[in-house]
Amino acid sequence: MSDDKVVGFRVPKNDEKRLKRDLLRQESTRKEWLDKYITISEGMDELSVKQNEKWLRVPALEYEALITNSPNHYDVIYQRILQHVISNSSAVTFDNLFKEIKIFMELNQMELVRFDDDGLETIHMNHGIGNNYSTFGVNLITKMIDNTTQYKLHHYDVKEFSLTIKIEKLTS
Repeated sequence: MSDDKVVGFRVPKNDEKRLKRDLLRQESTRKEWLDKYITISEGMDELSVKQNEKWLRVPALEYEALITNSPNHYDVIYQRILQHVISNSSAVTFDNLFKEIKIFMELNQMELVRFDDDGLETIHMNHGIGNNYSTFGVNLITKMIDNTTQYKLHHYDVKEFSLTIKIEKLTS
């Protein structure tokens, strides 16, 4: 027996039509659509530094252009992540900072995985945006490594739509 539950909403007919068009456009089921938008909402709430913070959705190509013209954008994002970790009374560790980035990636339907690989940890990001975002990702994660004491950068590989970073855990 499934743990799924039927949930219904009473909506105007126009909203039902809009929902059907959106489901067709996204080629998703109502269940997938709802899961996607709940994940986005939860991620925005979890990453907000103040209550009811306003968020903007920016097309990937425009974001790529924005970070191209702002080479230190990774530092702005690092400061925001750091502020959020501190405001939650969490320790400033690589793992806590990484968790924030992972939530951001899920919020934007991007993939970020981390796994053990022959004594090193591998971080792999699929973002689908472009080379500048890959560079941004490497710079951000490198800053996190440099400002915590748990890991050191082993090496990285930047591609147009993805990046792979190998880090080594430091012994105490």
